[in-house]
Amino acid sequence: MRKFTNWLITFDRCRKAQKGHQRAQATWAAAMLTYGKVALHAPKSELLACVEEDILANILELFHACRKELQHKLALLNGIKEVTCAIQAADTKHSFRLCKKPEVLEILLDLMEEDACDTPVSQVHLKMLQLLEQLSTLKPCMDWEYRCSQVAVCCWRVLSCPPEETELQSLQTSCEEALGQLVSALLKAEGTSSAFADVVSILLCHLTSTKAWERERALQVCAQLLGTYEELFKCSRERTCSQFGSLVGVLGPLLSDSQATSRQRAGACLSCLLRIQACGMTKTRRAVLQVPDCKELCERLKSTEDGSLCEDPAKIAKGVCQYFPQGQARSFMDAIMKTFECANEERAQAAGDWMIGFLEACGKEIRPEVPEVVNILWKAMYTMQQGTLRDLLLKAARLLAGFHLQPVVDSLLQTELPSERDMVQLWRSLGSSDVGPQVLRHLAERLDKAPETRPLCNDADQEPHRLKLLCAISEVVSALLTAEAVRDLLPHLLPVLLQWVSKELGVELLFPPLSPPRGLLLFKDMGQEEQLCGLYCDALEQVLRRCLDERWQQVLCRHGVWPSLDLPQWHCNSVQLLTSVLLRARLVSRALIQTFLPWLHSPLPNLQVTALAFFAELMKDPPAEGKDLLKPLVRLFLEKLQHPSCVVQHMAARGLGSAVSGLPKKVQKHKRSIVAALEREMRNVDHPEVAAESMLALAEILAKQTAKGLGGAFRRIARSTRKFLDAKQEDLRFAAFSLYTALAAGAKDNLTTFFSGEVEQILGSLFLHLQDPSCAVSSVCRTALYVCAPFVEPKGLQVVVKNAIGRSGAQLQSEVCSYLVSEPCPGATLGPRGPAPSGEHGVTRPSVPPHAPRESEGSAARPLRPKQNSHLPALPQETHAPELLKTLKRQQKPPLEKRSTDATLHVLEASPEHKEGSPKHAEDIPEHAEDLSGHTEDVPELAEA
Repeated sequence: MRKFTNWLITFDRCRKAQKGHQRAQATWAAAMLTYGKVALHAPKSELLACVEEDILANILELFHACRKELQHKLALLNGIKEVTCAIQAADTKHSFRLCKKPEVLEILLDLMEEDACDTPVSQVHLKMLQLLEQLSTLKPCMDWEYRCSQVAVCCWRVLSCPPEETELQSLQTSCEEALGQLVSALLKAEGTSSAFADVVSILLCHLTSTKAWERERALQVCAQLLGTYEELFKCSRERTCSQFGSLVGVLGPLLSDSQATSRQRAGACLSCLLRIQACGMTKTRRAVLQVPDCKELCERLKSTEDGSLCEDPAKIAKGVCQYFPQGQARSFMDAIMKTFECANEERAQAAGDWMIGFLEACGKEIRPEVPEVVNILWKAMYTMQQGTLRDLLLKAARLLAGFHLQPVVDSLLQTELPSERDMVQLWRSLGSSDVGPQVLRHLAERLDKAPETRPLCNDADQEPHRLKLLCAISEVVSALLTAEAVRDLLPHLLPVLLQWVSKELGVELLFPPLSPPRGLLLFKDMGQEEQLCGLYCDALEQVLRRCLDERWQQVLCRHGVWPSLDLPQWHCNSVQLLTSVLLRARLVSRALIQTFLPWLHSPLPNLQVTALAFFAELMKDPPAEGKDLLKPLVRLFLEKLQHPSCVVQHMAARGLGSAVSGLPKKVQKHKRSIVAALEREMRNVDHPEVAAESMLALAEILAKQTAKGLGGAFRRIARSTRKFLDAKQEDLRFAAFSLYTALAAGAKDNLTTFFSGEVEQILGSLFLHLQDPSCAVSSVCRTALYVCAPFVEPKGLQVVVKNAIGRSGAQLQSEVCSYLVSEPCPGATLGPRGPAPSGEHGVTRPSVPPHAPRESEGSAARPLRPKQNSHLPALPQETHAPELLKTLKRQQKPPLEKRSTDATLHVLEASPEHKEGSPKHAEDIPEHAEDLSGHTEDVPELAEA
């Protein structure tokens, strides 16, 4: 020991004495080699005590002082290598700690990073890799993160360099083998699955490189790594390979690589990976999964025959994917997407085939990871530009939706795609698949359960707002393969869309007017509520466009259902017209009726009104399969007449009127209760709209069923109706004349005398409103006059009225005036008999499509604005019917001037200029007869009203 130490001291003094000489640089390399030889041949018992301070320290000092040329680098590596070998030979108990190990490793990594990766490898790199492997066995053990950085630097330098020349081919191969041995040594030293996963993550970026030679070299290292891990895995208690999904996602597409060597190495790696996974699967699990023995597949993958790998890649993919452990779908998809990003379309196509094979084989078992997998697919849609690759992504989405519909759709709704085109394409792809109807049904369910808060006010963490759902529903509906699928889902789609239209109106629904205002669309407020409500109408229109024939679509468009459905004052009428079309198209099923029934008890008045409008139209001609469901609604309509909401009462009264046609027996059973309730509501002066609808319902009942059994109710109704004939509201006048028509038709037997007296009381109003400002009121007034004709006295006036059937209101007024001025001969024919009016035997509610022009505009029956006592012919003071004249004049008071808001026309009021004297014959007053024609050019104010 003493002799060896003295020799080292002497050698060190000689070396330092030569430090200032010119040849020192050349001798320092020899000195570093000498120190290594000394350590290698030193006595083992004396080496460990002085190897670090007297030998290794001097080698490092010499290297730091030299120019770091190639000879110095090689001398350093050889010297450290021999010192390391000497330490390993002397340290029999493995207790020696090399304190300068971190410094040595730092120097080696600096040397590895000195040259750029675009230069070929050299002997220095080979020796460094070998030295790093030797140093990994010495203590102290470096932390795993530091060793991973070593592996990353070495892989970067060895695997990324360009193809070598022929004479350097063997050197490159040796470096690759040395790198594989280094990685294996580090893995053995650590001995954990997490260490294996870290090394695999380093290799993945090289395995997915666009450079063919880099992938080929990485496969060589991967094969060595898997061989080492297979030995460790057999001795461990683990049951799954933690990186199975990632490696399969990378290695699988490489089976179709353009390089034969890469295909063979990828097959060998997959074979080793399958053996590892099969080793961890218990016999019970293998039996449950019905996974066959992997030996045949492994032999096929290891085969050197190139055709065996390219023969049927889809079959190989399905075979390998049978061994997939749970919880690794995301890692597999991430690896596949990295392959998608490469420039080689052939490899990307192969990756797509493996993705499809994986989903077909394992799609049922990856439910917990579906949101993550879907998110990967959606992100890839943005980067994929090739049409074939996008088709593969869409096919993958359809496959995944076939196994896990709900999480796929929910994930898509929660994903923000940068391109609206991609979103539309995804929804249409799902809609055109076999699961399209299920997707549509799930979207409808999501929309039904969506929160009622405004989407624009939602936070990012809340549920996807309804705008996405509406877009999705529209696109899926348009992409469904058959219209029959949409018809089957109509009981789910129609109610959910219609209920949101009703909710989004924002205010309580209003009473529908008798006639539409002009310029309805021009003055429509396009605020936020209307815009969102309009989107629901658009989606509903898209749904019904697939269900209805062209003729029914034209009916809905012609009557302006879609633009008026989201207007509070026209919503009810639009719902009724929509229901009528659905009835005639035979799309109202029992399931649809059952969906609307709970709305009648909803706490939201708007939903109740929408449901009442639906059932009010349905009652007119109920479908056979759902007629039994509608029978209890008669009693419900009676109860709704007591509802606090006036609009609910309004629609309940309308429903009772409709029930007379569809459920006559049920109405007959409760006739007394219904008539009593409607009679009560028609006298409700606080809500004239409810009173008007109650009168129309009573008119329906009296028109379809006899007045027998009503008792005193008939007389009370007749007296109450008389009060509304001159009402200010248009709908009240229309309803009153409609009800009077029905009363006249039902006044028989013992009611004849009573009703004759009633007609005498209202005869002035009947003649007066023949030119009512409202076309609908004037029309129904004319019908009422014809039906009441048998009760009119004198008989000559009956003849005048009956013979004027088919004439306009102005013409009829002219005939009456002519009769009153000069009584015609009995039985004289005043004009050709025209067709009977449409409402003569029943009640006809005016058809008032929101956007259709009024038929009266520009016609001879337009309303005439009254003038100051001068617009109609003056009646003489002495006529052949003085008593009738007195009655009519008395009935027409108070005059219009004192009721400026009343729209009635005082047809029979005499003007002052005729009180002094006037001709006694109608032919003597032609200038006044022209005023009865109904032209309104001289009164533009009334015409515009």
